[in-house]
Amino acid sequence: MLLRHLLPDAAALKTYCYTLRDHSGLVMPPLSALPAVPATPSLWERLSGRQLPGVPHWSTQTLAELINWVVAANYEKLLVPPLASHYEVAQAIIGITSYSSGVGVEEITLQSSFVNDLGMD
Repeated sequence: MLLRHLLPDAAALKTYCYTLRDHSGLVMPPLSALPAVPATPSLWERLSGRQLPGVPHWSTQTLAELINWVVAANYEKLLVPPLASHYEVAQAIIGITSYSSGVGVEEITLQSSFVNDLGMD
């Protein structure tokens, strides 16, 4: 199910984010509006000829992706060691990668390359 069916506008998303934070202490990854103008390529993108993945617009994503982002952004609170499943390990890896690199959890997948996709050396 697409998020735009559950959260019809940015105001509803903002209310959901505050409710999640206030009732559970969890943080939401930053979910932005569509950019008004296309972003100019970074120096790394111009030199390498590759393009970094952009932040997906929240309304085009599914509820499952939102849940994955929240789990990855809050892995220290939600995933209790020892990690028992592939899902728990994957979300912890994404959360640690996001924390270490400064790249948002919504931009990271298990298929992401540190150098080619995330711009890390």
